[in-house]
Amino acid sequence: MPTYNLTRRATLSQAVNVVSPVNLDIEGNTAGGVQVPSNVSKLVQILVSVGASIVAVGSAGVAIALRLTGNGLKDGQQDITVGAVREDTTSTGGFKGIPPNVIDTNINVVAGNTVNIAYVMGGVDPGSPEIGVTLVFE
Repeated sequence: MPTYNLTRRATLSQAVNVVSPVNLDIEGNTAGGVQVPSNVSKLVQILVSVGASIVAVGSAGVAIALRLTGNGLKDGQQDITVGAVREDTTSTGGFKGIPPNVIDTNINVVAGNTVNIAYVMGGVDPGSPEIGVTLVFE
């Protein structure tokens, strides 16, 4: 069965405890939700990358969760914890390349319909990190 990777991104600029859309394409254009490819039945993985500037908010940190909604989800809304961001005010650590967090899933989807991605941060607002989310369908 073919695999399809569809990506959205956003700047985590909302306050904590507020659900906000992850709806930009990789070029920064508003793209909305992800249309489930026509010949798939499962969302099998979610890849999540979160990054923040070294110009940080002292003693800030959040847990990040994704909320998947839409008529592309056969069994309804899914809330998935995807990681955390911890900030401090030191910039002596230099560049750090960090691979995405890979989350294996087994979520039933409806081909041709839409899955909307949103995020929520809980904790002490760390400024405006970036998030990238890739949904992997089979």
